[in-house]
Amino acid sequence: MTLNRISKNLQEYYDAHPRIFRRRVCKGPPPEYRWVSWKILTGAFQAEVPGAYEELLEQADKFNDEHHVILNQIDLDLNRTYPWHPFYSEKYGRIGQSVLRKACRAYAMHTPEVGYTQSINFVMGFFLIINGGRDEEAFWLFNAISRQNHNYGQTENFDGGLSEFYCDNFPLYCQFAYQFETLMGQKLPRLKLHFDELFFSTEIYLQIWYMTIFT
Repeated sequence: MTLNRISKNLQEYYDAHPRIFRRRVCKGPPPEYRWVSWKILTGAFQAEVPGAYEELLEQADKFNDEHHVILNQIDLDLNRTYPWHPFYSEKYGRIGQSVLRKACRAYAMHTPEVGYTQSINFVMGFFLIINGGRDEEAFWLFNAISRQNHNYGQTENFDGGLSEFYCDNFPLYCQFAYQFETLMGQKLPRLKLHFDELFFSTEIYLQIWYMTIFT
């Protein structure tokens, strides 16, 4: 069965049974369906605009990376992104670094209010491992989870978009950290008191989990 046919079948199933589809994706779809399932669930298929990705890369190429704070930071972080993984290692020509660089540069141009911050490279880099290095698709999926998304995660004070994890002052991360600490005080009060006595802030260990979406 072709990828297009698989995509169509899964999209039809999602349209007919969205709750069952979400539940099954959370359990972990088979590897051959995983990437397509994520694209359907996040709405990335609908977000794709033909030709836009190439235009964003051309826009980024007009800058001198050394004099552009965001693009320079992307270049600095390439060697720090999953250096132990074959896809990103020198042994295999650092193929992953090349496509990761493109995807992050495109996102920085596409969403200037966020730009780029450390952690985006790990999420985008993980997507590229899963999808076999298709940088344009990784870019559109990250864009989809960054913006308001009613397909998953929506609650009274969260619209499902993760962009505020990564913009100035990290407001969404601060909100989640506060909620975590409050729940910890309610559910694990002795552990919370012990951590407080050690001045062991939740922000020390939460950031690496939350902002990388647990990758």
